[in-house]
Order: sequence, then structure tokens, then C-alpha cells
Amino acid sequence: IKRRDMETCLQRLSAREDVHGVLVATIDGRILYPSDVLKEWVASLAPLCEYARVVVRNLDPHDPIRAVRLRTRNYEIIVTIHD
Repeated sequence: IKRRDMETCLQRLSAREDVHGVLVATIDGRILYPSDVLKEWVASLAPLCEYARVVVRNLDPHDPIRAVRLRTRNYEIIVTIHD
């Protein structure tokens, strides 16, 4: 994905009324596309994604995890994992 296309997509997502924030971070927690609302969530989401990856690999070692979706009564968090 080209950086310009990614930034356009992220801005479109951020502009939606039902989206509280969009954040892009590396697996080690370095924030690439900041969101003040979600900044403190990075520390919790990175280990969650790593744990989900381990669970999926234990079930099928050839099935790489691409997304983690977590829904609660008030929120839905979707984390996609890319190289």
C-alpha cells in the first residue's frame, strides 16, 4: 500500500461519526499515525495481538493471523496486522 493511499484511507475512517479514533503502531508500540484518544491503548493491544497470533499458530501453524476483532457493549476494536 502506498503511504499516500494509506493516509487517505485513515483520514476517511477518522472522519466518520461512529469512529472514535484510528491509530497505526508497530508491534513494539511505536506510534506511526497518532490518535490522542487511543494512545494509551497501544500498550494493551500489542500483547493482545501477540497472544492472538500464538493461539492461531497453535491451532494451525500455516494460518497467519491478519486481524483481531474485539467487541464489547460500547466499543468495537479492530486491529489489523501487516508487515
